[in-house]
Amino acid sequence: MAVYLQVVWEGQKTYRDEYGREKTLTDGKRDRFVPNTETSLYIENLVPKTVYLFNLSAKFLDGTWGPEFPLKVQTSIDG
Repeated sequence: MAVYLQVVWEGQKTYRDEYGREKTLTDGKRDRFVPNTETSLYIENLVPKTVYLFNLSAKFLDGTWGPEFPLKVQTSIDG
């Protein structure tokens, strides 16, 4: 049985500025630990229209970590 789930995420968005130059915005890496009693996680302050990579990993009662499960999502334009 898992004690908690570690959620680590980072976002990246590529866009063109007013001069047509390609720019990359990185929403820095953050993490959160979720107790095994929780069934959802609400994450605030994500950047609109940005691709986020989430890595989920469980920590078990014996102190070991399970494998990382990657999840890639893009936030909507209206954020």
